[in-house]
Parts: sequence; structure tokens; C-alpha cells
Amino acid sequence: MQQILKFGTSVLTSDRHDVGSLHRTIIDIGGMAVTAIAVERPLLTSGNLLKPGGWTAPRDQRVEMALVTGADDDEIRITPTEDEFLALRPYIVGEVAEQGEAWDLPPQIVAEDLGARASALLGGAYEPLVDEVENRGPDERHLSAETPVWRHEPHTQLGELDRVLYDDETNAVTGLVVRRGLLFHHDVLLPASYIVEVLDDLVHVDLSDEAWQSLEEYVP
Repeated sequence: MQQILKFGTSVLTSDRHDVGSLHRTIIDIGGMAVTAIAVERPLLTSGNLLKPGGWTAPRDQRVEMALVTGADDDEIRITPTEDEFLALRPYIVGEVAEQGEAWDLPPQIVAEDLGARASALLGGAYEPLVDEVENRGPDERHLSAETPVWRHEPHTQLGELDRVLYDDETNAVTGLVVRRGLLFHHDVLLPASYIVEVLDDLVHVDLSDEAWQSLEEYVP
């Protein structure tokens, strides 16, 4: 059966707690299958509110697709309880240095560290920053809300991603719902057969003008 991953949809645990919203779908580009989802926790309950730079720090928890029991336009249901969800790994994307390779901290991390040290001089507690290590597979890429969908030839943007559709038995991506237009937009269903490349927050497709104009409108 086809399932719907709509960005921003609430994620409910087995004990019916709303633990956040769908922020990203994580796709294995080798088999074009959804391997996991990234659930963004609310700022107030994430523990980031009072941390230096916490308002912009990632709050995503990684939930493997084996733990997803159903997904539609109203909610996404997962098997862990709230406590079990909070114990899951975060979804971390970042630069990872090769073994023996020097790696300079990004400027925003350096700024956070300087802010934390300045706070410590005024009596606050200083906690050294720890480099976050990316925890996804080499063939995994993620898609988020409003990911641009581009055509190879001619190289033009067709629209922005609104939903990812997948088969609940194989987790294979079956299609994308693409939002066309700005003020007067409508959604069309783009079959997965047109997808030629998936990068982080970028999709490339290959289809003619005629095929693009003939795509069916997506009606939830």
C-alpha cells in the first residue's frame, strides 16, 4: 500500500505522544528507498532553548522505517514510546574528516565556543563543544519541505517538493508530489521513474515538456 510522508506532519508514538514533526525523509539513492525519517523535536522540549546557539542547532531524531507503522496526511505513527523515541539517535549531517586529516571547525561553531567561554567568565558553566559525527550511510541523502525539483534538459526548476510517496512493504519511493506555481499553485504527482538523481535537498528529473504538462494533479 502507498504511504504518504508529508513534511510538517505530526509524529505520534505508540503511547500517543506528539514528539515532533516530519522534517526530512532519508533516502538510499542506490535502491531509491526510504530508509528513515528525521523528526524535528519542538524547541521547548529539545533542551536547546538555553544552550548557546541552541535555537538554530539541529533537533532531529532519526527513526528507522522499520519503526514506522503508518503515514498519511494527518499523522505519522511509530512503534517506540515517547521515552524510547527520546533515546533514539539524532540525525546528524556534517563534514567528516578522513582519518588523519586536519579539520577546522566551522565558523558558527567557533562563535558558539567563544560565546560559551565568555558566559563562563561571568559565572556560567562552560561545556567544551564536541564535534558531531555524521551518522548516516554513504548512499543516504535527505529531502526536506520545498526541496527544489529541477529538470536536466533544459535545466529549469519545475517546482518544489511537498510530499514523498512510498510503498509500505518495500519502502521504495513511488513518487513525489511537486508544487507548481507561486501564488496560484497546484500539486502534481511525479512518478519515481522520472527521477534521475537525488542529492541533499535537491532532485533532478528527466522528462519532456509534454510529459510534465500531462502529469496528474495530486488531490489528497
